[in-house]
Order: sequence, then C-alpha cells, then structure tokens
Amino acid sequence: MFLTEHCDVIYASELNCVFVKWKKYCCLEDYRTPLRHAIDIMAQHESCHYIADTRDGFECCDEDTQWVNETFAQAAYNAGCRHIFFIKNKVSKLDNELSNQSALLSRLFEVHYCESFDDVKLILLSRL
Repeated sequence: MFLTEHCDVIYASELNCVFVKWKKYCCLEDYRTPLRHAIDIMAQHESCHYIADTRDGFECCDEDTQWVNETFAQAAYNAGCRHIFFIKNKVSKLDNELSNQSALLSRLFEVHYCESFDDVKLILLSRL
C-alpha cells in the first residue's frame, strides 16, 4: 500500500489488480512515484492488471503524459499487465485526455472504461 495526499495505491488481491485512486492534482515526481509503486506491485503478482479511478482526476501535464506513454506503459507491460481499467464519470472533463491515452495504451493493453469499481469486477469476473 502506498498512500499520499495525491493518490492511494493498493493491491486488490481479490481481483489481482493494482488500484490507483487519484485524489487531487499532482505532477512530475508526485505523479510518477505512485505509478512506479504500482509497477512494483504488478511485478510481484503474475498477470496483475491496473485500475485507475479518475473520477477526481485531472489532466496531466505534457511531460507526465509523455512519461506514461514512454515509460509507464512499457514497464507495466513488462511486469505482466495486459488490462487497464479507467474508472470515470459518465461525462468527464478527462474524456479527451483518456481517449488520447487509451489510443496509445491500446497498442500494449486492452483498455476498459467503467463507471465504478463494481463495473471493473464484473468485467474481470466475466472475461478474464
């Protein structure tokens, strides 16, 4: 478990997923350190997937978006992650950003949009 003022990172053992709950804006190391911790968790659990709760999220700065696409994505894939879940509001101020990230992430992962943690559970239990 990794808890900060910006986000919480936990391992959801019942789903074999790392769960990142974003709470407020952050950038650079405040943004990347929790994601590195998420990668460490994925590396410790075979076929561990990634869930990001973006309902209280924010648009990333350009440097962090680039880091996600160039560094995080490959490290998560190398750790065995194959599915990324974005929990988001039905209509979100992040729709554009998530769409752009998903387009890049989909080259390595199956990307899912959900409205709640329960939606993620349903997908995982029915498809994986």
